[in-house]
Amino acid sequence: MERVRKLPNLYRCLTRMESGFAYRPGRKFNHRQVRVAVAERFSYSKQVGRGAFKTVFRVEWGKRTLIVKVGAPQYITADREAYRRMRKVLRGVGLSCYARIFWFTKFFEVQEVADVRVLPPKKVVEPIRDLLYTNGLADVRPCNFGVVRGEWRIIDISTKEFMDEWRKGKGVKNANVRH
Repeated sequence: MERVRKLPNLYRCLTRMESGFAYRPGRKFNHRQVRVAVAERFSYSKQVGRGAFKTVFRVEWGKRTLIVKVGAPQYITADREAYRRMRKVLRGVGLSCYARIFWFTKFFEVQEVADVRVLPPKKVVEPIRDLLYTNGLADVRPCNFGVVRGEWRIIDISTKEFMDEWRKGKGVKNANVRH
């Protein structure tokens, strides 16, 4: 088993794992295969969540703890676009209320870890939600906030276009959605 101590090593490790994934566009993404691969590669990992499109792992080694989100390429790309747009909007008004994302690859998104045991008060969520919604971003809910370094931060967000497509059913065809 390969030990990962530094972020560049983690990046190389994850890109090597990507080459072993059997994924074909238009087919369901095999989250079970990912769970096995992450457990084999990282002895201190734990699956902490699963959404409609991505599986979330907490990966620990040394003194670092990170969140690794894994999903089909179109959903990771949608997250990349939403994150880029959110940073631009929030920087324009002098806010930095998002958890840091270290990098994106084809199937992976590596993010700063957040404490999500407590939901934020409405006075924290509503002004940010209104600002982001007017700038084309959606899905800013209390459950998508977490505490990072003592402050409330956004840990997940989507674009309005993606949410509209998902509601129409176009985005669901490639996801492992349990009804």
